[in-house]
Amino acid sequence: MKKIIVLVASLSLFIANVLAAEENLDATNDKQALFSIGVHTGIDIGAAVPWPPGKVIGGDNKMRATPRLTPALGLSMSKNLDSRWSLTLETTYKVVELDAKAWVEDQTFVDRSDAPWQWVSFRGTAYTEMSFPMLEFPLYTSYNFKNGNDRVFLGGYYARVFNAKFTTTPHKGMLFNVIDGTPDYDNPKGSVSPDAPHTHNFNDAMSKWDAGFVAGYGRNISSRITLSGRFSMGFNDIFKSDKKYLTYSMLHTRGTVVISYSFVNHYNN
Repeated sequence: MKKIIVLVASLSLFIANVLAAEENLDATNDKQALFSIGVHTGIDIGAAVPWPPGKVIGGDNKMRATPRLTPALGLSMSKNLDSRWSLTLETTYKVVELDAKAWVEDQTFVDRSDAPWQWVSFRGTAYTEMSFPMLEFPLYTSYNFKNGNDRVFLGGYYARVFNAKFTTTPHKGMLFNVIDGTPDYDNPKGSVSPDAPHTHNFNDAMSKWDAGFVAGYGRNISSRITLSGRFSMGFNDIFKSDKKYLTYSMLHTRGTVVISYSFVNHYNN
């Protein structure tokens, strides 16, 4: 994590230095660019979460999540439609990762370790690791406030997911067969102990795409640098429809902090 913080801080300092060198050359601060092209970097906090959320993090179920902070890098192009509205298209490569420890009262999933496959229920503690490398294409419209520095934006995104990883390791608890959709708590299938954990690898069942909405707020730090925060949530389950392991959906959900630098600003003559 320290390396990531140092990387982001160094990049921010580099952009600030570049801006300081260019401010004397840019005498168009009082004008609005027709369109601009820029680069951006950011940090995502989040990953796939159960939907509805109460399936894992409500009632007797508890989760402690630790996101891995990895930088995202991308390009953007913005077009001003008028003095208040603009349209932005981005392309961003990112890796969203999360480690989680959960206590679950009833975690029902397909056990494919033996044939024939069957639905089983786990009660106890489990560790989960997620990693989603993706190329994301957000498209959103922004409303610029009268002061010219603040804006809010709303839009959608499409993402192509590459080599996603999703593993869960029951740490300590009990397994039960599921009969007609109900765990048979009277006849345990077996137990799980820290001395003999069994990791379930769901990588082959991961969906290759995602799509959803993005919303956020941005503020111009200078004529070329913008700092923004955004929230995005996908609508597509992380599992392929024909390889469903869980009885509920898992949706990509994350918050992102982004620093953008505009290296091309085109104005009216």
